[in-house]
Amino acid sequence: MNRNIVIIKLGGAAITIKDQEYTPDLEVISRVFNEIKESGCVAIIVHGAGSYAHPIARKYNLRNGRDEKVTLSDQRSAISRIRMSVTKLHLLLLEAADQAGLNTFSVPISAIMVSNGPELETSAYYEVIHEALSQEFVPIIFGDMVFDTENQFRVVSGDRIIRLLTKFLQVKGYSDIEVIFGTNVDGLYDRDPKYSDAKFYSKMTKSQLDEIKNQIGESLTSDITGGMKGKITEIIQILDLEVNVKIINLMKPDFLLNLLTNKPTIHSEFTS
Repeated sequence: MNRNIVIIKLGGAAITIKDQEYTPDLEVISRVFNEIKESGCVAIIVHGAGSYAHPIARKYNLRNGRDEKVTLSDQRSAISRIRMSVTKLHLLLLEAADQAGLNTFSVPISAIMVSNGPELETSAYYEVIHEALSQEFVPIIFGDMVFDTENQFRVVSGDRIIRLLTKFLQVKGYSDIEVIFGTNVDGLYDRDPKYSDAKFYSKMTKSQLDEIKNQIGESLTSDITGGMKGKITEIIQILDLEVNVKIINLMKPDFLLNLLTNKPTIHSEFTS
């Protein structure tokens, strides 16, 4: 079995219209899957929820679990609606992947993980992902709500899922793992890239990223899972595993394809 693998995050800011609830960007979704298929890479795909979940999660304070400021009944109702809405988005992505010729295998993280606080997990059954890879399927997972032993339930982001999957794949003997975060900006900036004086970081080491992480302003992708700041926290922990990470703009045609096929393209790259 091929031990070279790329974990690709399809950020919610790129695959949904962030200021229109429950609205996918079907053009981006279709093109991205066609680019993944054309690249021929062995991949795991993790996608965000974007406008399908963040507005509800924010309204009912679901990010960190049970919140006494909101009734338990309201939070439970919101969780059910989030699970329904992200599943609808997930089905759209499965359809687009099928049309692109990818044989995907859907793995809802809510069914295989129980969390224990914001950073840990008490149980997870990732073997299904390993088995899907061994049978030449493309596992596809998404950020979602999970049960939590510390605070009843919480949001688990796609970024966190990627970190946990990276650790699992290393244990299973995958020797060459690459992580790509696809979003709606060209890479990492020191502040929101809508400002003309925003500084773009094309290459950084973990130590350099550590130095500036507290200075990074919130990007246009600020959301219930922590936005760019939350992403940087996960990236640093992935770099601790000696796995390189890249951030790229999924909104621009062929950027992802070029990156997957080792052709020059604008992106940010982080090394351990």
